[in-house]
Amino acid sequence: MTATDSVYQAPGELRTADQFVCWREETRGDDVTKVPYSVHGGRASSTNPKTWAPFDVAVSVSQRYDGVGFVLTEDDPYTGIDIDKCRNAETGEIAPWARDRLTYLRESHAAWTQQPQRSARDV
Repeated sequence: MTATDSVYQAPGELRTADQFVCWREETRGDDVTKVPYSVHGGRASSTNPKTWAPFDVAVSVSQRYDGVGFVLTEDDPYTGIDIDKCRNAETGEIAPWARDRLTYLRESHAAWTQQPQRSARDV
C-alpha cells in the first residue's frame, strides 16, 4: 500500500486532527509491521503528541515512507479494530468469517487500511 492509498482512506473529520505520523514496513521476527515515524525524523510515539503532525504535513513528507497513519488517543471519539489473518495474501480474497464484519463496517462508513503483510485489515 502506498502513502497515497492510506491517505485516501482518511475521512475528512480525521484530517482536522494533528495526530498523524508516517510509517514504514519493517520486519520483526517473522512478522511485517508498520513502524511509526515522526515527520520531523526518528520514530514517532503513540503516547507523545510532539511526534505527531497535521495531516497536510504528514502527506507532504509521505514519499519518504510507506504510508501515513492516524494516532488514536483516549480522548478520541474513535475506535480502532485490527482484523488479523482475514485476507489471503496471494489472492486478496477476504475470509468468509470476516466478510460480513467488513461489509457492516463499510456500510457504517468506517475507514480502513490494509496491513503490510497483506493478510490483515485495520478499521
